[in-house]
Amino acid sequence: MLPRWGIAVVLLGLPALVSARAQSAPAPGAPPVSTAPGPAPEAQPLATLKLNVNLVDVVFTVKDKAGNLVPHLTRDDCTVSEDKQPQTLKSFVAETHQPLTLGILLDTSGSQAHVLPLEQEAGSQFLERVLKPRDEAFLLSFDVDVNLLQDYTSSSRQLARAMSKAEINTAGGNGAVGIPGAGGGTIPTIGKPRGTLLYDAVYLAATQVMN
Repeated sequence: MLPRWGIAVVLLGLPALVSARAQSAPAPGAPPVSTAPGPAPEAQPLATLKLNVNLVDVVFTVKDKAGNLVPHLTRDDCTVSEDKQPQTLKSFVAETHQPLTLGILLDTSGSQAHVLPLEQEAGSQFLERVLKPRDEAFLLSFDVDVNLLQDYTSSSRQLARAMSKAEINTAGGNGAVGIPGAGGGTIPTIGKPRGTLLYDAVYLAATQVMN
């Protein structure tokens, strides 16, 4: 802002300049000169500054020194910084229903011949109650072989249908009488007959299917 005396000088100097022009005699034959003030300069458009600001989802879990989950956290318990600058938390929600990834391993070895229907029924009920639309599950059977009966799906019906088709498989070997961990065993032997491949099923599920 200009000082008051500066504004006064500008306002007082303008009439003096106009008066001096009015007293000057125009040259013969010269075109008339207008003494009307010129058009006001057009107002300059204001510059517009546009910024794109994105909200970033930060998903995290909190554990104590013993490795136990810490529940009941609030917004005041957490801070977020970017380049050592504190950021504003627009929202804070404790998610208690995260999507699940399930692997079902069904024992179809000879030792389960009398209880396989119970396994199938219990497994189907479990999936129907637990599996939600955002969840996924797959189904493996293990005996003397390991087979993928159903790949990832969120449909408990597809999983139950695949589970109902599972059959006991002994291949005529020790798997017919072995209990996982005893008898036929969980570790395959060299050649045939083979034991119940529980460890193989766990390994394949963890390293291949879940990859």
